[in-house]
Parts: sequence; C-alpha cells; structure tokens
Amino acid sequence: MVGKRVIVALSGGVDSTVAALLMKSAGHWVKGVFMHNWDELDETGHCNAEQEYRAVQNICHRLDMPCSKVTFVKEYWNNVFSEMLTDYQVGLTPNPDIWCNERIKFGALLQHINMTSGADLIATGHYARVKHDGKVWKLLESVDKHKDQTYFLSTLSQRVLENVLFPVGNLKKTEVKQIAIDAGFADVAAKKESMGLCFVGRRKFSNFIKEYIGCQTGLFVTLDGKVVGQHSGHMYYTIGQRSGLSLDNSAYYVASKNVQTNEIVVVPGPHHDALYCNMFYTHQPHWISGGNPITVKNFQCTVKDRRGPISTRCIVSEQGGGLQVVAAKNPFRAVTPGQYAVFYDDNECLGAAVISGPGPSLIDIK
Repeated sequence: MVGKRVIVALSGGVDSTVAALLMKSAGHWVKGVFMHNWDELDETGHCNAEQEYRAVQNICHRLDMPCSKVTFVKEYWNNVFSEMLTDYQVGLTPNPDIWCNERIKFGALLQHINMTSGADLIATGHYARVKHDGKVWKLLESVDKHKDQTYFLSTLSQRVLENVLFPVGNLKKTEVKQIAIDAGFADVAAKKESMGLCFVGRRKFSNFIKEYIGCQTGLFVTLDGKVVGQHSGHMYYTIGQRSGLSLDNSAYYVASKNVQTNEIVVVPGPHHDALYCNMFYTHQPHWISGGNPITVKNFQCTVKDRRGPISTRCIVSEQGGGLQVVAAKNPFRAVTPGQYAVFYDDNECLGAAVISGPGPSLIDIK
C-alpha cells in the first residue's frame, strides 16, 4: 500500500503529528485537516480553535504538506452536544466522545473527504489497529494497552474501518514521543496531553453544563431515606462518584438517582455493596462485523463498562432487543445508565451497547 492519497486528521498533538509523519515516511501523498467543532473563547477572549489551527498549520509547514480546516460546529451541536444535554436532563450519563468519533470524526469528516478531496484513506492518531481477515474488517486493541482507544471507537462500521488507518496503534506512547523528538518535533512531544471534552476546556464540567441546564435543588438521602444534604441537580452527579458529603468521618458516594423526585441516594465509602451488581442490561447493540456474534446460549467475552484497561469476563445473552450482561466472576462497580458497554474477544473489539441499567445490587441480593 504505497502512494495512496491520505488525509490525516490533525489536532496539534503528538499522536496525530506522528501519524502524519509515518504516512509521509511510507511514501503516501499526505494532507493535514483540522476539524473546528466548537466555538470557544478563553479567558483572554481568543478563540482556542484558531490557536489550535495555527499549531496544525505550523506542523504541516514543517512536514511540507498541505493543510486545511473544516468546520463542523453545527453538526457537533446537533448530533453530539444537544443530545448530551438531553441525556443529562433525564438522568443518564452519556459518552459524547463515542458520539464524536462515530458522527463527526468518522462521519461528517469522512463524508466531507469523500466528496471533496478524492482521498483514498483517512488516518488519525488514535491508539487502535485495523485488520482485514479476508471476510470482515476487525478493530483491534493497540499495542499500548494503557493508551488503547478502542472503547471510544466501538460504534464504527465496516465502511469506516475500510477507509481508516491508525498509524500509532502498533506503538507505545513512549515510542511515539521518541519518533516525534527524533524528527525535530520535541516541542510537540512536550505538549500536555488533552484529556477532556473539547467544549469544556479548562473549566469544571459541572459549572460549564450549568450554563445550559441551570440548577434544580434536590436532596441527598441515605438508603433508609434519611436526608443528609442538598445538591444542585441530579444531572451533575453520576453513579459511583464522590458526592461531596462527608459524615461521621466517611466520604459518601452516589449509589443511585431518582429523576422524578430529584433525590440522590448516597452510601458511605467507595466500596459499599450498594455500588456493586453482578449483571446489567443494555439496548442499541452495535456489532462492528455487521453480524451478531452471540450465536451460542452462554456466549462469553470480556466487557468494559467504562474507559481504561480493566475488563470483566462475562456471559452475554440477548433479551428483548437488548442484551443481558452477567459477570462470570468479579462484580461490576457503579454501572451507569447512558454509558457504553464495549465487548471484546481477546484483543478484538466486537462492538458496543448503551447501558440501560444495573441488575440488583449486592446489598439487595443479601
């Protein structure tokens, strides 16, 4: 695969920079594209997107390749941000990063590239791998398990995987940084990694969301219904997080939320039985292969119910158009409706489904 026309989605960070560098080194014609998805001014009144685009232009200049900017502010607002606000208001904890990958980076951008550039492939700095086994395209975990991003790519389709490259997926982060340094991009390698949502910036997430949703005062209650404090709205808390309450020398954690009454049930300590369950339910399953891998009654795979390297061995079965996920050994902590359960067979990401809710907690079972 030499001499292809490759569009690299550049953010100004080291991962996408090295992705472009590797594509150039492999003999491809490469163009950098910067996505402007959110209009945000910093405390000095400057647009962060413009600052980031100037950084991308500088990288493209040093790599001697063309560069352009595409704007998806409207698409991001309609297809990611607005839906996120709606989910928070009804008590869910959504994952806009997954939506952004599916609908913007590998949705709107891929469509734009197909319509305007005649490029063969799109490359990004995601830590993941793609492989064709002769029948279907497979999404595989990256070599660097601690940087793996397949969780956030788990709703991509065969059409997308056929057209994407993840050049840094076979490398560890330390190797990526060293490649950048060796190529004269030590300044890029030294940049602080961006981990948060693009529209929040440096602000506290709850303070940012309050600008759009507002406050709705409610009560913190214990499992037996005792009122122990007030909060500014159920939408600003997610299952398993610290509530901010400290009683009798114990920090209290969110065990559940009641949207109708705006009450949040809290329990002492991060490992209370009310925070754990042995099963949960999902809806909207998406399988990357296009087919359903659950072909046997007690289908087993590993499942991640949140980002990170930790997965749980599970038995998965179909139920009412969704899935029932049962832990084979260790229970799940803080299963959160609205988040995604992502399914793996060894290092292959099979797909994902939206979590509907947990089964009975360990305290209910006892």
